[in-house]
Amino acid sequence: MSKIDRFIHDVQLHLAAPKRDKERFLNDLDDQAREMLESGLSETEVLKRLGSAEEIASEFMQQRELQYAGIIPRFFAFMVDAAISTMFIFPGVFLLVLLPMGLVDGGVFWSFNWNSVNPPRLELSYIQFGIVLLAGLTATGIALFYFPVMEHMFGWTIGKRVFGMRVLREDGTPVGLGAAFVRRLSYYFDILALDAIFVPFTKMRQRAFDRVAGTVVVKDGEPSWLGILLFFVLAAILTVLGIYTIIVLSAMPEPIIGHF
Repeated sequence: MSKIDRFIHDVQLHLAAPKRDKERFLNDLDDQAREMLESGLSETEVLKRLGSAEEIASEFMQQRELQYAGIIPRFFAFMVDAAISTMFIFPGVFLLVLLPMGLVDGGVFWSFNWNSVNPPRLELSYIQFGIVLLAGLTATGIALFYFPVMEHMFGWTIGKRVFGMRVLREDGTPVGLGAAFVRRLSYYFDILALDAIFVPFTKMRQRAFDRVAGTVVVKDGEPSWLGILLFFVLAAILTVLGIYTIIVLSAMPEPIIGHF
């Protein structure tokens, strides 16, 4: 891939528009770059004259009318992200806690027939304890940083990408890390549902903390139906595993205290 092709690709990553509009703009930009090359300029000189990918994309975004995303696709996008950001919990409990117990006493594990007098005891080694601790820290880190870091770096989370949306500042420019954290405060303080009530009643379809942060969620192409299908498959697997894990844990007569 040439420097020009990489530059065009970088510009594309910062654009939020229907697919047809993106393709038209990128084709025009590519033609402009090729004309400069044909005039005798080097790729480095062409890129210097064009400016950075962020500047080109920001100029494009400021010249077009943004199409704001509604509350329904944003809800489903959040469900995708919530599944991704918490997907380590039930599989982690299953693999690191329940599965070792089942290997020691398969009858107890598979039949839920717990011995109330002498329940199974899980003994963790230092390595297993370290893995459990690392998994917990990873899940916590993802829950705290997944949304703001992804929205700052790419303008979207996986859920927003699947449903064809992007987070921008109100003027159409990329979101800063501070603003990305501010718009996520309602999630951290568990008032996201209350925050989302504002979306249908604001001109730019903003949550309350979107207004504080000066951010908007806009339409960015079409939803990926393959991504939506994969999400439902993942959600079904995690739901079954979660229900199974909860049933097993609730069947315990008392907490299992391990040692290492």
